[in-house]
Amino acid sequence: TLAIVDRSGTIVRELGEPMRGLRGPALSPDDRQLAVIVAGTQRDDVWLYDVETGRATQFTFDGTRGDPEWDQAGQLIAYSCGATSRDAH
Repeated sequence: TLAIVDRSGTIVRELGEPMRGLRGPALSPDDRQLAVIVAGTQRDDVWLYDVETGRATQFTFDGTRGDPEWDQAGQLIAYSCGATSRDAH
């Protein structure tokens, strides 16, 4: 479960429903959204959480592999993704 905690470690608010395999959280510069990788059964994708409401929205659908990062303006999210190939070399 993602949660907002205060400096003493007390949970202020939980975000969204519990999900498995959460990693790489990145808070937007305005502190309003949290981008996080959610591990799926066959691929990982970036999800965005609204910090105020806790609502989660899937952001990528292509099997992202890397941790998200916001630009300074909070308008763009960079993330790495694994190249996929059916050819074995």
